[in-house]
Order: sequence, then structure tokens, then C-alpha cells
Amino acid sequence: MVGLPAEALLLEEVVVRLIASEAERRRHDQLLERHHYLHNANAVGQVLRYVIEYRGEWVALLTFCSAALHLKPRDRFLQWTARQVCQRRHLIAQNSRFLVLPATGRWPNLASRAIKLVCQRLAGDWQAQFGHPVLLVETFVDPNRFRGTCYKAAGWAVLGPTQGFERCGQDFYLDTQHPKELWVHPLGPQALEQLRATELLPELRVGGPVLPPQPPVKTAQMESLWKYARAQLTDPRRPKGVRHPLASMVCLATLAVAAGCQGPHAIAEFAQSLNHGQRRRLRCYPRRGTRRQFDVPCERTFERLLKIIDADQLRRIYSDWMAGMDPRPLKVLHLDGKVLRNAAPAPARLQEDRALAQAALTVDTPPELQKPKAEKALTLVNFQTPEQRLIDQIAVPQDTNEEAAVAAHLPNLDLAGVLVIADAAHTVKANCRQITQMKGGDYLFFLKGNQPLALAKAQQLLSGSFPPQAQSLDKAHGRIEDRKLWARPVDGATVGLAGAAQIFRIDRKTDIVRKGRVLKTSLLSFYGVTSLWTDEADPQKLLDLVRGYWAIETKQHYRRDHTQREDHCLVRHSVAARNLSLMRSAAIFLYEHQQPKREAKKSLPDWQRKNVRNPNPLIRQLVPPNA
Repeated sequence: MVGLPAEALLLEEVVVRLIASEAERRRHDQLLERHHYLHNANAVGQVLRYVIEYRGEWVALLTFCSAALHLKPRDRFLQWTARQVCQRRHLIAQNSRFLVLPATGRWPNLASRAIKLVCQRLAGDWQAQFGHPVLLVETFVDPNRFRGTCYKAAGWAVLGPTQGFERCGQDFYLDTQHPKELWVHPLGPQALEQLRATELLPELRVGGPVLPPQPPVKTAQMESLWKYARAQLTDPRRPKGVRHPLASMVCLATLAVAAGCQGPHAIAEFAQSLNHGQRRRLRCYPRRGTRRQFDVPCERTFERLLKIIDADQLRRIYSDWMAGMDPRPLKVLHLDGKVLRNAAPAPARLQEDRALAQAALTVDTPPELQKPKAEKALTLVNFQTPEQRLIDQIAVPQDTNEEAAVAAHLPNLDLAGVLVIADAAHTVKANCRQITQMKGGDYLFFLKGNQPLALAKAQQLLSGSFPPQAQSLDKAHGRIEDRKLWARPVDGATVGLAGAAQIFRIDRKTDIVRKGRVLKTSLLSFYGVTSLWTDEADPQKLLDLVRGYWAIETKQHYRRDHTQREDHCLVRHSVAARNLSLMRSAAIFLYEHQQPKREAKKSLPDWQRKNVRNPNPLIRQLVPPNA
């Protein structure tokens, strides 16, 4: 660097050049590792490396790579939905490394000049190298070391702090405890308008992922359960001697459970009660030697069927079919664990399932505060919407517990733009990172002793010394419930949970009233944390979301325990018990989506009795005439 001129001459004659040769690339990375404060030259995805030269001498280095997966400040600045983030993220490049090489003199404006020169040619170089342009660049500035003055001078804008997590490997993040500032810069006067447009220009779609369309589809146009089962369900029976089609047996069992049947014996009795026209509609086996008469499976056949059907396949069939019945996009996902006390536990998988073993290690809840292992009875976790549409279901292996099973399954879910609500057992640092950093979703979790730092901070900030910000009052069935909510904005570093944006407290006062007299009063306080920002969820919306989650007790648990009598079912086989549980979920979903609404029954028992008296409307939903 000896012999460099004054700054004015230097800034006029510096040029930017794209590094192409392998030797220059090694020199570029070695200089970064030696002089950059991170001592690391690694870059991920699509990468371009630049060098700033003065008459052949290197004076500065820059590296650009693919953009970060999910950044809430950036995505909100661009007004992107979760689906648009996946479609348009390739139009953003990240300035991951910037280094002005050590020299004998100081040139304050060299950094901003270098950034400006690179941004002028970045879009063209990216187009030539990777086949698509970039419209925006982003970078992170550590406020403990720098002020970002060179970026500000080059026309960049700061969007706010990050959550302070650093990606380490493909599926893990480290909490660095040092949030950085996010800076962005559009690469053209129309760049922001194009990025925020409802539809991308055809030339901008090149290089992005191709996602399936999501058109609104009417229920009458959707496939029936019979078609889903026939197309997707694998028949494990030997072909020789098979009489009853598997799809018809699944529809018949689903119909019977919707009529209130608990096990194979009741399902077989209900099947025998169907007339031959209903059996024909369900595609039952024609009776030999007769015309328009059909046989239905016996109790033993139903019992074998429930044991041999793949529960994961059946779950996918029900999920796809429910999605056709209710095509609204997924926005809120409830996690609900349920123990079937008479069913045998699911087989152990901890030793052979590496992902499950790693997930069990990430659960930072003390062992004494975790839920017990599922070694005594079958434990199922349902992932469902507030409208009771089943999205997924897992069976907890007997050698682990619900927390580890859910932590291992979250990476398999598409949670972009989805709010996950769960109880305090799943308030785990790894789950918060997985949902917000890896999946681009949000969470609303409750706080208890398993997260002492977050709980102590919530109790300290939400002492109830100021008036509640949201309130609701319900009077029904001899109960008066008064709920009050307080909320405060926080950051992830304050409570130790990735993506945390708000903490809240709910006080619930319940009066048991008989003949105008209050017999009993109870007061409970609940604390929670969410990654939703204040403009995404105000206090009233937080209260509504929590109440929607608490409705699981009435819409799921009470109906399963008291109406469907799930705990009284004597089916012991774990696979058979899980398949019956899936059918009960389908029955509750059908009850919630009764058509037409003016003739809908107001209670699940009335609806079940209606299906016993006249199963034809439900048969038309399960097996349409054109099946």
C-alpha cells in the first residue's frame, strides 16, 4: 500500500472488479480471514466477490451472497406475505463481508465510494452469473463496533435491530447476545415498487422457487374422502380373497364414528343397520346371487382393518380432504396433546431416530418440570386450526415425552406466516428459534417455571399496577368469567427467547352462580410471550387468540371425553387406537362444517343422533355420486 495518493485522487481512480480466478479467490478469502474482525470468509448460497483496486493494488474487499431466510423487519418493510417471502427472496443479495485493507494512510470516504461502485454493477453481475437480477441489498452492522456511517453515506437505510442470533450449521442458531442493525438499499428507482407489486414481472420470476397456486375452491368441487382414500391409501392385504374395498371401509368407519360409535363392535353394528341403497352408495361388496344387495364387513374385519392401516397415510388423507373442505389458508396452528389411557404406548424410537435424539437434547426444560414419558399409554399430539381442521398428528414414542416429540417434528412443518400456539411445556428456546428463524412463522407460548428468566421478567413488568388493556366478560351455564389482559413490548434478549416481541398477563376471575348467589370464586393469572409485534396483535387480539386456544377444552377435550367417550374405548392396539382418534377428529371437523348452516345441529350429541336416523347427507359428503 506504499505510495497511495491523497484521498481525492484515490477516489477518482479506484475501480471495482469481480473476482473470477481461483487464485484471486483464495487470496481474497485469506485477507478476510486475516484482517476482518470475524476472521471468517465463508459465504452461503449464490456468492460474488469483489475487489476495489487503485492502479492494480487491492484497497478493499466485498462479498455478496444469498439473503437471510427470514427477517421480520425486512419482510414487513417490503410488505411481503409469507408466501411472497419464499417466492421473492432470490431478488435480494446480502453484503456479508466488507473490509478496507490496512494501509499507512486514512481515507474516510473510501468505504462509501466502494459500496457505491459495487451497487452500481451488482444487478448486472448477478444477472450474468446466476440468470436473474437482484433489486435490493441488505447487510448487518454490529453497533458495538461500527455506526454504519459508510452505508448511510452511500444511501442505505436502517430498518432496526435483529434478534441477535447467528446461524450455525443448517438447523441450528447460536444466541450471540449482540443484536445487529439491519441496513437495506434498493438497486434502482423502481426496485421497491417491483418488490412490493402484487404480481412479479415475468423476468423477475426466473430463479425463484415454483410454489403451487392457492385458488379458492368451492366445497362442491372438491374430491370426496372415498377418492382420497382410493388414490393414496396403500392396501396391506394380500390381493387374493379381498372382498371389501379399503376406501369403502374407511368411509364406512368414518361414518360410524360420526354417528357415535366407539370401537369395531359398534362400527360393525352400525354398518349392518344401513340399507342396501346406502351400502351401494358406499361401494360395498355386491352379494352373490342377488340383485342390488350388498354385504358389509363384520366386526373382525373392521378390527383387522384398524390395526393394519398405516396411521400416517390415513392422517395425510384426512388432512388433504379437510383442506379441500376448508380451503382457507393456514394462519393459526394449535398444538394439543391427548393421552388415550386404555391404548398401548407407541413403539420406542429414541435409539434409531437421530433427529428425535437431537431434539430431546435441545429441550432446555429441567427434567423435573417436563411431562412424563409416554410409557404407560398412547400419547398423541394434534396440530389443528381453530376451525378444528387437522393439519398433522404425531404419536409420542414411549421412550420420550411430548416436548421432545414436538421439537423433533417442527422442522417437518411448513410454518411460513403461521402463528403457533402451545402450552408452557413447549416454551423452549429451540422451538422459538425453529419457528421464527428457520420457518418464518410466529409463536404464542405460555410461561411457567420451565423458563424462569422470561417468567420473572413478565412478573416484574406486568405487576398489574396500570389498568388492563383488554377485557372480556362471559355469562353462561352458571358461570361468570371476567378476563383482563396486560401486555408490554420486549425484545428477545430481555426474556431469552428468539423473536420475542411482547409479553402478556391474563387474570381470569370465575364466579360459580346458582339462583343469583355466588357459590365459589376463583382467580388465576397466566403469563405468556409472543413473537407478534404490537401492530400485528394489539391487546384485544392477543386476548382473542388466547381464548381461541383455550377453546380446545370445549371443542376437543370435552367432546372426545364426554360425547365420543374416547377414554372409555377398549381398543388396546396403538395403531388401531390412533386410527380411531383420526376418525374422531374427522367427525368433529364435519360437525363444525355442517351444511346447510340453517339446518345445523347445535350440539355434537344431536348431530350424532341425526346421523344415526338419517346418514344419507353425510354419505353424500364422504362418497359423492360421481365417485
